Amino acid sequence: MKKSVKKSAFGVDPAPYEHPCVPEQLCLFDVALLRPSGRSMQRFCSPAGIGEDVLPDQSHSQNHRRNRGTKTCRAGEQTRGLTYTKIRFDAESQAFAEANLHRFDDALARAVTWLAFWDMTRDGEFPAERFVDMTLRLLATETESTTFRYALACMSTTAHHYVAPARRDDVLRHVAAELWTLANAAEAGSDTQFQLATAYLGYGEEGDAAFAANAHGLLDGTVRLEGLEIDNNFTWTIVQALTSVNEMTNDDVDAQLAKKETTENREFAYGARASMATAEAKEWAWDQALHNDELTNSQLEAVARGFSATPRPDLAEPFAAKYFETVDWVWANKTYHMAEALLNGLYPGYADPATLVKLGDAWLDEHIAADNALKRLIVENVASSHRTLKVREYNEAL
Repeated sequence: MKKSVKKSAFGVDPAPYEHPCVPEQLCLFDVALLRPSGRSMQRFCSPAGIGEDVLPDQSHSQNHRRNRGTKTCRAGEQTRGLTYTKIRFDAESQAFAEANLHRFDDALARAVTWLAFWDMTRDGEFPAERFVDMTLRLLATETESTTFRYALACMSTTAHHYVAPARRDDVLRHVAAELWTLANAAEAGSDTQFQLATAYLGYGEEGDAAFAANAHGLLDGTVRLEGLEIDNNFTWTIVQALTSVNEMTNDDVDAQLAKKETTENREFAYGARASMATAEAKEWAWDQALHNDELTNSQLEAVARGFSATPRPDLAEPFAAKYFETVDWVWANKTYHMAEALLNGLYPGYADPATLVKLGDAWLDEHIAADNALKRLIVENVASSHRTLKVREYNEAL
């Protein structure tokens, strides 16, 4: 039988149409409407008719579809007030998309499909390591800056927080090596090159000689990525990457600051000192953020960010209980802006999520009458630990 081949809506050269995994059969949830009858009408891209409207019981797909935030409407009206959707694929479509996403030449299709995989990953429905590998393949060809930047951020969250702890170090080293390779292959002077180099600097580990050599080399000029501008801000990004793996000391930070002491660079220096991977540095940062009233708001924020930026559970764990013991004092003694910066910046997110969940839930149970603004800050932080715990347990069980 002659096999017909058509151009996919996803912009790739598809398999023959009768193949069960061709892009035309990736049923993507597009919009949801609420008909006057109250029945939900959902729009799919499907082989039977691109963009056709179907009722749930008429759908071609076995996908799970959940929508949240759809506005109710008065009789006779329709609404497109959908604010949040989740996309799920049938098994064959998912396998095709995972293997071929980097080949889709339609930017919107790539972004929507990749975001579906990210959503599955953070819901504990797709393996974290496979998401990391899939994202690395996407980064090798992605041309949209916003998608590229978001993919880097989500991959970092996955590698640092969602991967099973026993596999985490290997995954981080793998990602670092791939990012460095991609940065070297990127177009000279491009935004892609800059984003890749910046992301790479977030994957340092103490004792990683290759990382230390690359970071020191970028700082002193002995390692060059053609076209990459090492401006003042990027210089301090490198400095903090080195302090976070104990490759620079406080004296080194002071020497760097002395080259150009400005208000902004003093803030960078505070952040670099706070990010050092030692218990002493974390105690110093904790004390400075909470009790040094001479810090400007920007300096306080830099210290708090540096405190929590070091991806070392052993350094974060001692502050889990201290954090919840300090919340009430912070709220009572700081302005709202400063309290927000402290309660978000000092949250020890790299500590054991089970510990954070236990302590956080207990605090919330004991503070039912607390200000809603305060509870919102704590709820959001504890919710992130709930998610991390759930997703890690899923990946550990694989």
